[in-house]
Amino acid sequence: MSTIQQFKDVLRKSDSPAAVLDLADSYMPLAQKLGAKFGLPPDHEYLRPVIAKYAADLSGWLTFIKKERDQRTKGARSYDDDLHALYRRVHTRVVQQERRDRINRAIAAALATGLIENTVDAKAAYSRKCVAAWQLRRQKVRKSLLGGGQERADRDEFNDAVDQMWADIDAEIARGELPK
Repeated sequence: MSTIQQFKDVLRKSDSPAAVLDLADSYMPLAQKLGAKFGLPPDHEYLRPVIAKYAADLSGWLTFIKKERDQRTKGARSYDDDLHALYRRVHTRVVQQERRDRINRAIAAALATGLIENTVDAKAAYSRKCVAAWQLRRQKVRKSLLGGGQERADRDEFNDAVDQMWADIDAEIARGELPK
């Protein structure tokens, strides 16, 4: 049976680590769905440890891909644009999942406090209201970082500020402080 370290060795020796990671990524939804019944073709058994570890942990999988990507210097022979494309694709899935989870928590809290009725239309309308309120907050974060006539904010600073904004919103939802 292979291990995560053996998988990393395969990545290190591969001509295209992105292809190896993409193959593992393609199996993850099925592994998540089937659980213990999930099987791999014999040629792909080396993927089992990473699939077992990350099939149910999309954020962890994104972190793993990011570490693999960041180990390579952009422009160097070992840097693979496909690896960055995979990172962006998985990052998009993580953001979508977090958004769905956050909206579901907000709707559940709004239902619990009687802010909305338990109907499909009321939930959909409240979902749109939350998204609009959160987009306004994100725009304010961006504007606050664009001082001095800059056209663009520093990416890391912006990401940190947005991460803090989402953490604040999650805390507000937990406290029942919801968009009205």
